[in-house]
Amino acid sequence: MAARSEVQVHYGIRSIALPDEAIRRESLNRPTNTVVVTAYAARTGFGDTDATIKARLDGKSSAVVFQGPTGGTEPRVAAPLSIDSAHLYDPFAELNLNSKDQRWFSYQAGVELVVVRDALNRAGLLGPDGRLDHSVDPERGGLFVYSGSGQQLNYYSIGKKVDEGRRVKPTDPFQAFTDQPNIRVAEQLGLTGGKARFASAACASSPYAFEDAYLQITSGELDFVVAGGIETVFENPDHSEKIFAFFDALHSLSRNPDPETANRPLDRNREGFVLGEGAAVLVLESLEHAQQRGAKILAVLEQATTSIDADDQTMANQDNVSRLMRRTLTDRRAGRLILPAVYMGHLTSTKVGDPIEIGALRGAIPEEYIGETAIVAPKSATSHTVGASGAMAAVELVNTLETGSIAPTIHLQEPDEELIHGLDIVTERRDSSPTNAPQNGAVVSMGFGGQNGGIRLRKWEE
Repeated sequence: MAARSEVQVHYGIRSIALPDEAIRRESLNRPTNTVVVTAYAARTGFGDTDATIKARLDGKSSAVVFQGPTGGTEPRVAAPLSIDSAHLYDPFAELNLNSKDQRWFSYQAGVELVVVRDALNRAGLLGPDGRLDHSVDPERGGLFVYSGSGQQLNYYSIGKKVDEGRRVKPTDPFQAFTDQPNIRVAEQLGLTGGKARFASAACASSPYAFEDAYLQITSGELDFVVAGGIETVFENPDHSEKIFAFFDALHSLSRNPDPETANRPLDRNREGFVLGEGAAVLVLESLEHAQQRGAKILAVLEQATTSIDADDQTMANQDNVSRLMRRTLTDRRAGRLILPAVYMGHLTSTKVGDPIEIGALRGAIPEEYIGETAIVAPKSATSHTVGASGAMAAVELVNTLETGSIAPTIHLQEPDEELIHGLDIVTERRDSSPTNAPQNGAVVSMGFGGQNGGIRLRKWEE
């Protein structure tokens, strides 16, 4: 029988000495000043990560005429995860899951696992068995993939079963609970003892995930976090009808039947956004952790900020968004405003949203400098992927900082000159060498209900 540790008493509080191993583990919680990006991954209507980057640089659009998996949904323009316009993407065809495990996986969880594994593999954190490499401490890792709607539509499917007198299976609720994709993915990765977290902040969900990851890493609580966003809404024909009705009620969707003109941010004839789906993540690490394992560093996450307007149910408050942008662009230690070389905008193609965002940007950056920022509207190509949209823009920005190539804003046929005068809107692909790539950039997201978020990234240099 092991000897009892000696009890010490201070101010009436009893304590015992920790074993050496516990002391070593707790001593790892050291704050850090630098959070770096060591990988990224995405799954969009274009395909996997590489296909998505190539399609963006080539000026392609992922929007298609969409009628739902069974053809029962009214034809609309949308950007589903797809192999082509008639066949939806099947994540389980790429995943080596046994039938027992797959029963507990929703479609969204399957998509998330594909993307997170891709990111970890690119970061060099994945072992040959598809789980975290044995050299990585799982207790020092996190998985923060957030979503606007999560799996809420699966509650409708459960209710439909009840109404029709069908049996609700034990696995059904786990395909509806919003936190379960992260839990299922964490199990498959072997993230035992780490942190798997979920939150929803509408279209600003991704920057909320980045901010939470940034705070966890800078505090010293975690060494690495896979953070980003996901949105999957089209795999079930009943869900497709409901999600279109949801956004139609908000008068935010385009009803244009032409995929080549339906989604056009900053255009004089814009009328609403095209709904898309997909997932995107960044692998974020403390600089010390990345360097210790010899990882390739792609960028530095210098700022991650969120705010809430608390003002209007649907319309963003321009002054509040401008303040959010200014905080995102401010180096608080130096007390200086960082002028972004590239701005990946929210820019959804709505009549009121685009002017509010551009007005906020003009309020955040002095007019004499704003023309020096290259402005991109990624949703012109990827469509609006709601909770995943900020992460998709972040993936695109990291690629730009790494390679020097800026993808274009497409579908801008009749620019709204009254709105964009004096601005540098990127409408054709721009290339430079990696050594001459833009040095920094920002991503901003604006969500229904006044949820706002922004991140600032810097090109990595030794």
